[in-house]
Amino acid sequence: MGTTENTEGHEPQGALDPRKQALGERSDGRIIKIAAVVVALAVVASLGYALLIPAGADDSGPSAFAIVKRGNLTISVTEGGTLRAMESLELKSEVEGRNTITELVDEGTPITEQDVEDGMVLVRLDSSSLEEREGNREISFYNAEASYTRAKENLDIQIKQNESNIAIAKLNLKFARMELDRYLGADLAEQVLEEGFESIDLDALAQKEVDLILGGEQPEGAEPTGEGPPPAQGEVRLGGVARQELRDLSAGVQLAEEELTRAEGERTWSEELAALQYISRNELVRDRLEAQRRKVAFDAAKEALRLFRRYTLPKEVEQRYSDHIEWQRDLDRVNARARSQLAQAQATLKSSEASYELDTERLDKGKLMLEKCIIRAPKPGRVVYASTADAWRRMRNPVREGMNVHQNEAIITIPDLSTLAARVNIHETDIRKLQVGQRAEISVEAMPDKLFSGTLSKISPVASSAHAWLNPEIKVYEADIALDQLE
Repeated sequence: MGTTENTEGHEPQGALDPRKQALGERSDGRIIKIAAVVVALAVVASLGYALLIPAGADDSGPSAFAIVKRGNLTISVTEGGTLRAMESLELKSEVEGRNTITELVDEGTPITEQDVEDGMVLVRLDSSSLEEREGNREISFYNAEASYTRAKENLDIQIKQNESNIAIAKLNLKFARMELDRYLGADLAEQVLEEGFESIDLDALAQKEVDLILGGEQPEGAEPTGEGPPPAQGEVRLGGVARQELRDLSAGVQLAEEELTRAEGERTWSEELAALQYISRNELVRDRLEAQRRKVAFDAAKEALRLFRRYTLPKEVEQRYSDHIEWQRDLDRVNARARSQLAQAQATLKSSEASYELDTERLDKGKLMLEKCIIRAPKPGRVVYASTADAWRRMRNPVREGMNVHQNEAIITIPDLSTLAARVNIHETDIRKLQVGQRAEISVEAMPDKLFSGTLSKISPVASSAHAWLNPEIKVYEADIALDQLE
């Protein structure tokens, strides 16, 4: 069994690679024909000599028969094919989108180790649009970097500003509490804050203090001290500035009353003396005026005490209580505002950071794309255009300078000549004659007197779609024959 197929191979003018020369490749790029013959073993059974001689025949003369021997029966299938490297390094366009080849090395150009070290340029793609885009990306990157830096600084500023605002609000609340304690006393202030201003009977507390200040509820036989007995356990009394003002007003009433009593006594005595004409009328008038003046002072002192108890005391307490409540609310507002502003600053920072990272990634990617516009020699070998081994592409869109290539589209291949194999197309009528592992002989058109041996290494399980498209009535199967090591 065997197969044959036509192949094309393009080589530059000049000396041929020794391995290619051994296979008879042409340097002018014309078609090289090879023929592969796959050898199959067959066994012919030995038949008894007596069975081959007819009955009654005379065997005394010269024999017309020979002795049958066991041996190989060669059944061959001959097809055309192509020589190709089973392992090749493909150099593809890695630039996004569609780009034009502006520089392309000649096909067949050898690549040496020194070329690889020097970074030999094999393909150069048009980078003008990428360079323009990269300039815009740099501008966007710098703006994003500035926004990111500003967002980080704003976050730090906002954190410190929040700390200052909260500290001030706490200090105002503390001062409001201190002011309420100073005016009512710590115990009564605590009760007002816990139970509310409306729950406290300030007038009753004030009356009790007045009674104590004026000498009420004193132990029997004790002189009025204005202090009264100490409060019982759990008893809350008016204290602070309010108690002091109430004490001053109450003492003023007490003093005014005593002075009025004395002035009225002097007036009464003067009237009695004037009736006896012991004193002059002017002295009587003077004492009467003094008594009247003391009466006005006494009434004023009582009215001041009444107004303080009725209006001033509740007003001042409620004002300080309200201030404390308001500063507590202000602290809550400051905390809420701080949380909101901090969250906003953090969100702005995250957004700026994401934009900065995105622009950084785009900038780096753009630089990488610019680098990918130049394809350099990665390894030693010989340049082969990607369209050379693809008949359809070779006819429709061969690799050349000025052509447009898409991302991941192969441009150049560097074959590994140590993996050369013959690829042949087996007609469906012969496919059953072949098995992987069968030996084969390959001849090259350029070297008709020399045969190369190989082994059938692969048979495609399905018919070739490329040939089916060209001629759907004919089904062929691709088979690979690995060449033995060439001398």
